[in-house]
Amino acid sequence: MPFRGKYYNWKPYTGGGVKPCALNCLAEGYNFYTERAPAVIDGTQCNADSLDICINGECKHVGCDNILGSDAKEDRCRVCGGDGSTCEAIEGFFNDSLPRGGYMEVIQIPRGSVHIEIREVAMSKNYIGVQRQEVVCKRLDDNSIVQNNYCDPDSKPPENQRACNTEPCPPEWFIGDWSECSKTCDGGMRSRTVLCIRKIGPSEEETLDSTNCLTHRPIEKEHCNNQSCPPQWVALDWSECTPKCGPGFKHRIVLCKSSDLLKTFPAAQCQEESKPPVRIRCSLGRCPPPRWVTGDWGQCSAQCGLGQQMRTVQCLSYTGQASSECPETLRPPSMQQCESKCDSSPISNTDECKDVNKVAYCPLVLKFKFCSRAYFRQMCCKTCQGH
Repeated sequence: MPFRGKYYNWKPYTGGGVKPCALNCLAEGYNFYTERAPAVIDGTQCNADSLDICINGECKHVGCDNILGSDAKEDRCRVCGGDGSTCEAIEGFFNDSLPRGGYMEVIQIPRGSVHIEIREVAMSKNYIGVQRQEVVCKRLDDNSIVQNNYCDPDSKPPENQRACNTEPCPPEWFIGDWSECSKTCDGGMRSRTVLCIRKIGPSEEETLDSTNCLTHRPIEKEHCNNQSCPPQWVALDWSECTPKCGPGFKHRIVLCKSSDLLKTFPAAQCQEESKPPVRIRCSLGRCPPPRWVTGDWGQCSAQCGLGQQMRTVQCLSYTGQASSECPETLRPPSMQQCESKCDSSPISNTDECKDVNKVAYCPLVLKFKFCSRAYFRQMCCKTCQGH
């Protein structure tokens, strides 16, 4: 089944940082691993160097007697439950100089030895290149090999050995693998390691100056992938995020260009599936909240005395759109009292001062002291006269 949209070849991964009984798999050819299952099959070893096994996803201890939960351990003699008394430790340390081409016995490893460790504690040019002369028991009639007890043990000649290939090997060129080409098309370069080396042992070499190798030095660099590149997508810079706050988008232009970027081709000549995105989501932070916006105060409703004046109060977003998300507790007033200066000259013509409204509410205007307001004073001029 695909993993993150791709298919991989998986192999078990038991490196550091993972649960020992989880099924961790490493993608071959890649540098990542993933847990594919929380537990491996019961009975799987927890670690390669341990007898412990996994049960229900947990590592359970197994003794050397192969019993679950047992504390039995091997002693130094590889005896399960032993006390280490059935064997002896043999060790030797060699730190002397050898004559050129000579040999010296460091330690003899007895037959049946366990826990054998042979270690070179410092870099050395010493090695062992030996020929052994084996002694066997053969029939005289057909020269076939038979068991040793058919021959007289007293007449057995000693097994001999001698040094071989003691002469130094001639220098030769070591040629490494080619590196990846620096470009996939339009001509790239690749390189490889070329050294003049000489073998000084079965697994040891020394590097010499190039003049010591007599043959022509192999090339170390060469051109590769000289074929022309197909048209490719070229993306221009992203635009600014729109709008200026909150979630939005960035846009860019993507062109189908030649590999040298000098020619522009129709989009159909580039692979659609490899086209870079032309729009991505973006955000420049949270937008400021809607706020109350007030207009200018209007004219006072009274031409004389106390009156009222109005103004517009709107809840607008940062873009100027009407909104209903402003806190009502912070709403500014849309109406306030106002006062106009009254003319103190008396009205001479009593005919012009009369109660206009036919409904008999002017006594109420007088009672509730509304005569100071221009509107009521005009409607109930006669009643309010002198008050």
